[in-house]
Amino acid sequence: MLAELQSKLLPQGLSDFQWQTVASTSALSYGAMLGGRTSVVRRMKFPSARGELMVEIEGEPPEWLESIGKSLSEILDLRQGWDSYGAKPISPQCVGAALDILLRVMREDTLPPSVVPTSPGGIQLEWHARGIDLEIEILSPTRVRGLFEDLRTGIEWEADLSFDQTRLTEAIGRLSQPA
Repeated sequence: MLAELQSKLLPQGLSDFQWQTVASTSALSYGAMLGGRTSVVRRMKFPSARGELMVEIEGEPPEWLESIGKSLSEILDLRQGWDSYGAKPISPQCVGAALDILLRVMREDTLPPSVVPTSPGGIQLEWHARGIDLEIEILSPTRVRGLFEDLRTGIEWEADLSFDQTRLTEAIGRLSQPA
């Protein structure tokens, strides 16, 4: 599926100058494709007290996007100290990075991850299924760490996934295989 992602947290009460696009992936206009064909761009909106999380995707959105979008918009509502120990609010840029990663690596048959806020303001995506533990921590829009363990085969790793997500794609493939 050729997917374009543009996720934004549309702040309430901020000027255009103060908000920015979190992730964008194409120089072509929305719906334009090489060869002159056009396709439908779908917009999914997930309200949040801090604004609105909007995802634009070309074609049919994957089934998991609805639940993940809701989870991400809910954690955007967490305020300073949400864990009663001074945790930071969740970074809108980390939300955009999480969506971007998921749209690149998830398959149609992949179970959706649990979305967990982290006290420094990031996000952790977790899968614990089929004898596999996979955790991805989005520390910032450009810093991503991963932890993988396959109890069936004994394969395990911990890695920086910031620039190379090959291991993550392979882990998602393993997670998506029938037990």
